[in-house]
Amino acid sequence: MKMFLFILLFPFMLFSANLIQNPGFETWAADDSIPNNWLIENNYYVCSAKESTNVFAGNYSIKLDRIRAGNDGIKQFVKSGISSGDTFVFSMYVLDNDSTRIGGFLRTYKHGGGDSTVFLPYSSDNTSFQQIADTFVTPNGACSIGVFIRLYKDTADSGVAFVDSTYLDIHSTGPHQPPFLYDEEKTPDNVTSDDDVVTFISVSTDDNATIAADTMFYKINDNGVFTAVNHDSMSQQTYYYSIPKQSTGDTIFYYYKFKDSDDSIAISDTLSYVVQPKNVPDVFINEIMYNPSSSQGTDDHCEYLELWNLEGSTVDMTGWTLSDGEATFTFPSLQVAANYFVVVCRDTDSIRGFYQTKALGDGDDYLLGNMSLALGNSGDQVILKTGNSTLVDSVNYDDASPWPTTPDGGGPSLELVDPMNYASHNQGSGWAASADNGTPGDINSTYNPSGISTESHDTPPISLIKYRNLHLSVNSPYEGKKSVSLYDISGKLRFKKIFFSKSKTFKLSDFGNGVYFAHIKSLHEDGVKKIVIIK
Repeated sequence: MKMFLFILLFPFMLFSANLIQNPGFETWAADDSIPNNWLIENNYYVCSAKESTNVFAGNYSIKLDRIRAGNDGIKQFVKSGISSGDTFVFSMYVLDNDSTRIGGFLRTYKHGGGDSTVFLPYSSDNTSFQQIADTFVTPNGACSIGVFIRLYKDTADSGVAFVDSTYLDIHSTGPHQPPFLYDEEKTPDNVTSDDDVVTFISVSTDDNATIAADTMFYKINDNGVFTAVNHDSMSQQTYYYSIPKQSTGDTIFYYYKFKDSDDSIAISDTLSYVVQPKNVPDVFINEIMYNPSSSQGTDDHCEYLELWNLEGSTVDMTGWTLSDGEATFTFPSLQVAANYFVVVCRDTDSIRGFYQTKALGDGDDYLLGNMSLALGNSGDQVILKTGNSTLVDSVNYDDASPWPTTPDGGGPSLELVDPMNYASHNQGSGWAASADNGTPGDINSTYNPSGISTESHDTPPISLIKYRNLHLSVNSPYEGKKSVSLYDISGKLRFKKIFFSKSKTFKLSDFGNGVYFAHIKSLHEDGVKKIVIIK
């Protein structure tokens, strides 16, 4: 009876090929612990064994034994015969008559990343084999399917079930799919006025279609006119285009259009980048909290951007703007002292409430709000300009590798690692997830500027930075008032500063080559470190 129903429901299976390898679990590894072509997800929770008694068809089935709490099982990845927009059918026979349930899911993977998941129905207690079957439509860009068969907890953390006669194939072909665009990139990451830019994108086509025409369109700034260019070269499925060098501060917008041999057209999203200054700006974007965790609060209350003034003097930021292309925050009358931070947030009360140990807005650093721009959780562009619209800094961040991923809702912020390496400001590798829930108004927890002297044998560590200018960085484990003094080789006092935060960086651009001694003193510490300045 079961076989009769099986034929009525899926008559096409008699005439089509099964895409799953070793679908009936007839061949096994030498120790009979795992069937050929299949993988165990995690044998700490579920283990498998060769079964010859409880069999639906053939000589063997697979026995899944749940030994600990955990939803796991077996899996296989099907990489051939997968097409976009077609209806696939999956079927398996299971014997389940205890406290577990057989189920699982089918996950379609797409070119360039991303996936789509369909969950299978659960089995029910039955002393005979029962069929579990489902159909699903693959999304555009589909390149492989993961078949996951799992044991799930019902009333206990242990149980046994048997699986046999798995099947996966096309049930019916869907309409022709347009070209699928993925893996868009450009080089260099940090574009200056000296750079010609190469953009590139990968394209897959449905069935036997080919790309008949391709165009990249770009324009300079919002009021520009789009210029159409054809690809310069291509390698397999990747097309390369060129955009000539532009002026500092220009925003370049661009998008792609592809047409295949069936006259189907695909158009990408409009992308953009900003032509950056050639040198490290005196004020730059240093930290981004774009998606706080639920324990911190909502995006509307706890998003923030941190700026850092590494200029050796006060910077007038009155009338400056921060924007993301959709909303703009304009700075009020603001004089930012040398080496100070500015934190711009969605809600000042929420930031003060969560980061209670920070002196934000109390004379140490600056806390401003409430900004209207909402930072995108899946990536965004943040642009800092002066009051006369001169570009100061911009960052295009993302929530996918090579950018750190835990700042996307996990709690940490995005922290700039090396401010002195300006090329890294727009590279994912130049940013790191903060050690905790962010450091607004304080030195980044991942701060590691280029050129740091490795010589350090006093507490607290004091390091000399040499890059565009000289900077002295003091890092202390203690809060509270402290002083740092710098003496030349003759013992003459050349520099003295008072500060209260744990860490501070001071600009020493007026110091010449030579040996100096840095002395830090507070209630808890009193140390001296020799430093050597070589320009």
